[in-house]
Amino acid sequence: MDWGIDWVLYDSRFRLLGGSDATFLQFLEEMLSPRVQATLENQRRAAVVINECLQEDGWQLVEQRSDSSRPHFKALRADLQSSSGIHELERDLVDQLQDLEASSPDNTILPRIQREIARILSGLRDGDAELVVGTAKELVESAAMWRLHALGNIETQGLDFQQRVSRAIQHMQYGEASVNQSASRIKSGLSQITTGLRDLRNHHGTGHGRHGGPSDIPADVLGLAVRCAIAVGIWLYTAPLPISEDA
Repeated sequence: MDWGIDWVLYDSRFRLLGGSDATFLQFLEEMLSPRVQATLENQRRAAVVINECLQEDGWQLVEQRSDSSRPHFKALRADLQSSSGIHELERDLVDQLQDLEASSPDNTILPRIQREIARILSGLRDGDAELVVGTAKELVESAAMWRLHALGNIETQGLDFQQRVSRAIQHMQYGEASVNQSASRIKSGLSQITTGLRDLRNHHGTGHGRHGGPSDIPADVLGLAVRCAIAVGIWLYTAPLPISEDA
């Protein structure tokens, strides 16, 4: 049986016709794999042709470092690199890092925040939305775990991301009743935000639990997720710990 040149579009195993953008981009990544292309020259030649077609839709296949002798290619968001909102976010993150360094929080905390924000900045500059979303979620989870351990005597074994974050937020208490009442409403909203961040990571970010495929998350949603994650993370890391009654 002879197959037409476009047979791959109709083969249900590839789910290309009528499938998602993520499925199609994953297929293109595999097309440039060393397992498919015989030489590095072939990989790069094919990437040039494909990127000319993807350019209009704001994507590009970018060569990635590899432990093997031949690179792999990853679909990244060219539109993120040209977004004015993302550029503004990058500037804000740099300013936040400088403010944190100037305020000199606990020396054990600052390197943690610096490391996560640096990874987010790197992902934004590379157009790697998956890395950005995954790291934003990791920042919140790391901050929640740090706070629970700092508080002491709080069981964290077996808790998932949302339970850890919710428990850390619940233990943020303030002296005056009126402040606590207002803060409780804010804390309830933050729990909802972190739930959304978790779901966003599961569909669009790196890390365990992700469904897979390049992320087509809109730039404004990505920026909102990052700003929320950093606000929650820095708050959990830097808010004063309660004074022990035994002190």
